[in-house]
Amino acid sequence: MSEKKLSYSMIFLVIAVMSTVLGLVCIFNPDSITRIIVTIVGISLIVYGLVEIYQFLSIKMNTFLVLGIILIGLGLFCLVNPSAVLGLIGLVLGLFLVCLGAVEVKKSFDLKRFGVKLWWLWLIFAGIVCLIGLSGLFNPASISGLFASLIGFGFLINGISSIWLFFVLKKRS
Repeated sequence: MSEKKLSYSMIFLVIAVMSTVLGLVCIFNPDSITRIIVTIVGISLIVYGLVEIYQFLSIKMNTFLVLGIILIGLGLFCLVNPSAVLGLIGLVLGLFLVCLGAVEVKKSFDLKRFGVKLWWLWLIFAGIVCLIGLSGLFNPASISGLFASLIGFGFLINGISSIWLFFVLKKRS
């Protein structure tokens, strides 16, 4: 195996392991992860809003001031009312997982085309990810309290299936 291929393979494996570990952390600490994410989003919006207001003071363009005030308001809303934010996160998470699952479905058929015998296992994992995503899209409130666990489950499935793919492809080359 060439040095470049080995480097890409190791990066792929490291990302797969990180995805698996992140998935486990999210599954076993969903409340903490949820609070951390909403807090980070709130603080980030406030900082971004302050930067926009600074730009307004520097350039004197009203759009910077308006955007800055809106961003600070959204950031404060995240910090004060995280439960409303979680409903929105359920939608965003659902959309992300549906997109991820769709990509993985395509990948499973590529594996079939390349003659990988257990390609259907990848398809099952992708289907599970899609179903979790659809549940978030159609009923975000139902997963708002569990969104960190669902994120974790998605990362865990992605990580495990990627580790499996790494070893299948390594064996073939």
